[in-house]
Amino acid sequence: MVRGRDKEPFWQSTSAEEAGAVLISSYREGATAEALLRAFLAERDCNRAAAFFWVTVHGLIANAEDVKRLERLMEDPVNNLDEIAREIGQKDE
Repeated sequence: MVRGRDKEPFWQSTSAEEAGAVLISSYREGATAEALLRAFLAERDCNRAAAFFWVTVHGLIANAEDVKRLERLMEDPVNNLDEIAREIGQKDE
């Protein structure tokens, strides 16, 4: 995604499930910490909507039930991104 001053921020242009999948693919075990860090920085910038989004992402990642399945999917995160997003989002269904 090309971002710049005239583009929407990542958190506004994606779902919490997709954002969680991206964080997992990028940060693996540190994905929950990264989500909390982003929430903290958004709140510090007085952007409560963004902070809420990242706290939601954190909750989805932290509550993913099948950790072993996620680990298997993470062996090839690029090709499994949609499946990872679905796995994270199952808790809300």
